[in-house]
Amino acid sequence: RWLERLHAERPEWSRATRPPRDSWFTMTAGIQGITYYTSFTKKGLSSELVFEAPDADLNTARFEKLQACQVELDGSYGGVLDWQELQGRKATRVAEYLTGADVTAEEEWDNYLEWLLDRQSRLRHALAAVGGLADLLND
Repeated sequence: RWLERLHAERPEWSRATRPPRDSWFTMTAGIQGITYYTSFTKKGLSSELVFEAPDADLNTARFEKLQACQVELDGSYGGVLDWQELQGRKATRVAEYLTGADVTAEEEWDNYLEWLLDRQSRLRHALAAVGGLADLLND
């Protein structure tokens, strides 16, 4: 259902034709090593921007450049994002979580899909408001 919703409302976000087997869905950010994620798990929902290049130092540098705009980014986002350096791992991420979302409650799925679409839209809008990833990161 998430893929159907994306194709109907945000077709530019993904060209995927089949849903993933896993509980997460990836969408390119247009820069190698940077990916948008959404997940729908037993722990709840998440909307994320993940720096996941093979080079941990590059991920940290990108994360820190983005974090320098945290106040402006959070303001444009309309809430406080969770900034995670993920110590001991290569990746870093910026995310929002909806904990306690019960994936077995099918009657709530439309609300959950709305939350995911809204949070991804807000995240992308906020990134554009601070100059966009490419200009901000100067890779």
